[in-house]
Amino acid sequence: MERERASVIRTPVESLRKGLEVLELLSRANSATGLPLVEVASRMGYKRTSAHNLLKTLALCGYARNDGEGRYGLGWKATQLLRNRLASGVLGPAVAPLLSELASQLDESVVLTTLVDGCRRVVARARGTQLIQVDPHLFDGEDKSMWGTVTGRVLAAFSDAEELRWIFQCEGAPGEEWPEAGTSAAGMEDALATVRKARMAEENEEAASLAVPVLTGERLLGALGVHLPEFRWNRARRTEFLPAMRHTATRLARVWHE
Repeated sequence: MERERASVIRTPVESLRKGLEVLELLSRANSATGLPLVEVASRMGYKRTSAHNLLKTLALCGYARNDGEGRYGLGWKATQLLRNRLASGVLGPAVAPLLSELASQLDESVVLTTLVDGCRRVVARARGTQLIQVDPHLFDGEDKSMWGTVTGRVLAAFSDAEELRWIFQCEGAPGEEWPEAGTSAAGMEDALATVRKARMAEENEEAASLAVPVLTGERLLGALGVHLPEFRWNRARRTEFLPAMRHTATRLARVWHE
């Protein structure tokens, strides 16, 4: 295996530089399969023990993950660095036109949320032009429980195990906010697995709400949701909305990286 091009700059903390170089290597790996320890060591030109220590440190800090079979990929904190760009408002001017375009296409209220330190954050909204519209703050406001919102359920479903623990610390158990999850760990996992399989979450009580994930590969960036009065919701609209929302989610992910 050809060795990765190493930095030619001598730094005050060489172990930090090496760790960052390993992080760069993991960012280029297939997100589904990751890289085995021996390949990381070979490509970086490090001893196997050195590569293992670097990877173990990154994993303990959340910037790398070990799949349990000796393969490593980016951890949830590495992805959170991307999310923080949106939560800070830096990307606001870039994402706002995409949300406005989607709201105009669907003619309904749309919302973009992300996850920061285990808590759901609303980062942008856009409204349609229908005379009767849902007040989005009632269904996805900052004060709403993560479990009581479709975007929150999507964010939880596409989080990894470590970040999911942070979510429980921040939000607690779903309880009545998400009856389908029940009160057991098995019920919760089944509910999250259902959202992951469908790649969407839906709620039709009091108003109709639909959400899809915003992903880079399989790593979570955010969740895109739409809310509308229940009397305007039907299977045909659901079929119409999903492709448009997923297309916008793909465009939003591209903006995050650019």
